[in-house]
Amino acid sequence: MVTEVKISELPAATAANGTMQLEVNDGGTSKRVTNAQQLAYIQTVPLSDFKAAWDIDTRSLQKVSLDYNLDLRIWGFERGSQFNRDIEIHKGAVVRDRSVDYEDYDWECICPDLGG
Repeated sequence: MVTEVKISELPAATAANGTMQLEVNDGGTSKRVTNAQQLAYIQTVPLSDFKAAWDIDTRSLQKVSLDYNLDLRIWGFERGSQFNRDIEIHKGAVVRDRSVDYEDYDWECICPDLGG
């Protein structure tokens, strides 16, 4: 089901103090939520089509994280070389960047068929 979202244009003072509101119409029921409530709700956006060749460039992701004020959490799969990458970046700072190796990749890896 698709949710329609109508942006309510409120006075500039309202937007400036962070109380801008959105009207969400979900199946005929309208609800007003503040921008802060909306941001708290949208915490995770899965990227299933993310692709990288050979490895994931942490430095590029650091820049994206810093430029757009994003926290990134990536678990990447490399089927050919049989390892995973565990990367976490908060506001441009690398919190975790490690390679995960397995003795039996097909048995231990959570998605052994993903990756190049």
